[in-house]
Amino acid sequence: MARKTVEKHKLELKEVEIEVEDTSSYTKIGCPNCGSDVPASDLNINDKIAKCGNCNVVFSFQKEVRELEVAEQVASKPEIIRPEGIDIFHFEEEMDITMDQPISVPEVLLGSLVPFIGLLFILAYFASDKEFPLWLALMGGVASFLSILNLVNRSNHKIFINIDDRFLSIKRRPKKFIQDQQYNISEIDQLYLRVIGGYHHIYMLVNGPGGQKHVKLVSNLQSTSKARFLEQEIERKLGIKDRRVPEETVIPSIS
Repeated sequence: MARKTVEKHKLELKEVEIEVEDTSSYTKIGCPNCGSDVPASDLNINDKIAKCGNCNVVFSFQKEVRELEVAEQVASKPEIIRPEGIDIFHFEEEMDITMDQPISVPEVLLGSLVPFIGLLFILAYFASDKEFPLWLALMGGVASFLSILNLVNRSNHKIFINIDDRFLSIKRRPKKFIQDQQYNISEIDQLYLRVIGGYHHIYMLVNGPGGQKHVKLVSNLQSTSKARFLEQEIERKLGIKDRRVPEETVIPSIS
């Protein structure tokens, strides 16, 4: 009877290191006097006061809690997909953003009132047996025509934002009495959103010789997605880490 030979193979397992990204936010509270870590039992969470068990120093950890809250808010911000009405183009070191000019409340009022008043002037001229000033009737007619033409061509009103390796520039065409703006990107500290009267406004914190100032970049956006997308893409291009500022409006996350 033949004997079967059983070969034994030794399987060697190599240790593989798997890196798991930790998305949680946490912090340790250290004593500012001796540097010892303070256990949770010595922390008063409600009053943000701690007592070091090593050197018995009592201190506030309000700053650490605030930084933790900001970190959680930034981490919870979802990625915003490009919404309709905004085009973005990258070429070498430049980024170009083109978007529709948001319509403002004064523009709506003028667009509705001017044609009405112009029509009244024309009717007044003919109803008064041409005693009403002709020049006023003509002015009303021209103003009405231009106002209606402006509304018809509203889709061609654009905002152009360009960012290169030195400047952030913003232009409006037509200008509508708003001058072109240009800012040195090294002076732009942060972007944030404010909601005023139901409209979203994008502001920048700009550091200048006279101190830090708040500059309104884009106004009267009705869409939260558009406002957040613009903030997200501009900060990303400028390499700015998003953080909360006191003037910012807290907007619920977009699901």
